[in-house]
Amino acid sequence: MISVHSNNLTELFIESSGFCNAKCPHCPRYTDDGFLHNYIPETHLTIEAFRNGLDPATLINLKTVQFSGATGDPAMNPHIEDLIDFFKFVPSITMDTNGSLRDSKWWNKLARFTNLTVVWSIDGLADTNHLYRVATNFNKIIKNAQSFINGSGRAIWKCVVFKHNEHQLEEIKKLAQDLGFVGVKFMRAFDYRFQGHANFPVMVEGKYLHTIEPGSLSDKELLRLSSLPVQHEKTQDIPLDVLCPWLKNRTAYINVLGELLPCCMMTHETTNDYPGTHAFRQFLGGDFKNISLYHHNIDHILKNYYSDSLNESLKSADTMQYVCAKTCQHIIASGQGSFKGVRIATRKNNDV
Repeated sequence: MISVHSNNLTELFIESSGFCNAKCPHCPRYTDDGFLHNYIPETHLTIEAFRNGLDPATLINLKTVQFSGATGDPAMNPHIEDLIDFFKFVPSITMDTNGSLRDSKWWNKLARFTNLTVVWSIDGLADTNHLYRVATNFNKIIKNAQSFINGSGRAIWKCVVFKHNEHQLEEIKKLAQDLGFVGVKFMRAFDYRFQGHANFPVMVEGKYLHTIEPGSLSDKELLRLSSLPVQHEKTQDIPLDVLCPWLKNRTAYINVLGELLPCCMMTHETTNDYPGTHAFRQFLGGDFKNISLYHHNIDHILKNYYSDSLNESLKSADTMQYVCAKTCQHIIASGQGSFKGVRIATRKNNDV
């Protein structure tokens, strides 16, 4: 029997905006030739989802809230300050951003949230950052970050490493230290995003700009070069009979539509019309509104649609959700069924 309630959730991941100012080539927002996917919900999450679906009095074990940037930049949301303020009772909030939006005055004001850490995605220096973070302005980013730090804001510099910027890592660390960042995180560009090729053409709305290549440094080397603050390990007892790694760790995801999901991959089933969308809708009682925080509270959703029912579905390849079978290495590596997933063709334009 799995008991997942608001009172034992430890972490929430939140996608707060469906908009972004950048044109990053590997971003799931865009097709390979740089057009916006037609299934990206260009909308903003609003405070009403939290007020209706979440009760701070029951979220007694919530330790971390992360405003992520999977398909949009949180700073694009005009209500982001209200969303952050809602979680004033949470010890740690993080927010991802490319930093090249808003102005320095706004960022300085944002530093008033003392439980907030902003993770700045800056992939190089003035001559390289824009090669991946297309349409961003390095000088503006640095000005904004400096203003946030000067307001006593806590900032981390995250750098995705490619061939074109891997020679700058020591210089990046030095600049970050001089500016007052509390840490630097280096990470490899995901190999699978290169789709088995030695390089990747950067395109924006069908126009070729340049080519990017993966770096040569290993994950281990990049971890050694990083300088991150010490993080405390979770001490929560994890039930061995729980198959879903997100539920196992008592975490959940809220997408930009206000839908509560076990993980970020599940959002493709509600927005992308994946092959498993119909099955997932039926699993949720035929209507995605059943998992919407605008319509139901978090405990109603957890009790009726996840917990035991989701765990049971993961015990066989015949019953698990399509996105679980295709993307979750935990399930596949655990030998649950024989289904290994299928390749989904990359969209080349905005046609359905």
